[in-house]
Amino acid sequence: MTEMLLAFTTFAHEADAARVVRTLVEERLIACGNLLPGARSIYAWKGAVEDVPEVVVLMKTRKQD
Repeated sequence: MTEMLLAFTTFAHEADAARVVRTLVEERLIACGNLLPGARSIYAWKGAVEDVPEVVVLMKTRKQD
């Protein structure tokens, strides 16, 4: 049985996320990618607290042996 995997990441811009997901699908490295715009990330970075909009990307693939 093929083990399915779900990977996720974020992008600063939706156009960048779409370009990367489209390339990964075309190269058959993922079966599907879901772009979820409207995320808001708050995190500490270099001594400051950042509060930025992001696009969450879910990518569905299978385990490679």
